[in-house]
Amino acid sequence: MGKKAFWPKMTTLGLAVSVLLMSVTPSLGQESLTQPNTSAQEKSPSRAFWWSLVGTAVPLAAVAAGAAGAGDLGAAGMVGLLFGPSLGYFYGGLFWRGLLGIGIRSVGAGVMMIAFLGSWFEGWGGDANAEDWGTLALVGAGIMLGSATWDLAAVKGAVNRRNIRLQEKTFALSPFLNPRTKSVGLSIRLSF
Repeated sequence: MGKKAFWPKMTTLGLAVSVLLMSVTPSLGQESLTQPNTSAQEKSPSRAFWWSLVGTAVPLAAVAAGAAGAGDLGAAGMVGLLFGPSLGYFYGGLFWRGLLGIGIRSVGAGVMMIAFLGSWFEGWGGDANAEDWGTLALVGAGIMLGSATWDLAAVKGAVNRRNIRLQEKTFALSPFLNPRTKSVGLSIRLSF
């Protein structure tokens, strides 16, 4: 008889402890529902801006030095100007947006290259004169500088929007106790 009376008491004690623990943990579970998702790290918009600013200023200084007589620095600066303004996007986790800026600046560099090659080879341009090639080179430079300026102006907002999207994506699993029905269960919340 002692063995039979032991199991119902242990079951009742186990259920009581479970209910007690479940009644304490809903407040802990509710906190996890409002916490942001920390699996992907938020990035600083101002740091992303500084990455883009330095990535633009250093190549521009090299291009200016190349125009002043150091030809190798000018070529390195042009290559750096393709990638530098996108550094803030890469830092901020916006890889495809960084590649878009590189693509736009590459188109501008290609237009400038065509203009310089056309001005060097006289027969290549047909009826085009030096002014036409110079105008085309300015269009290419405008595309490159416009894209770099746009990346500098937009990087903070883009990284900030990414951080907000990261906060909205949450997954929470928490136990709960329904006092009316005296039932215990799990609450799952997924938002994206």
